[in-house]
Amino acid sequence: MAVIKMKPTSPGQRGAVKISRDHLYKGA
Repeated sequence: MAVIKMKPTSPGQRGAVKISRDHLYKGA
């Protein structure tokens, strides 16, 4: 989760970060 939180700094990565977070939420 720390890595995903550190990546949102970039606008392009923001989309990828949001997808990763959704997977974590659904997987949890």
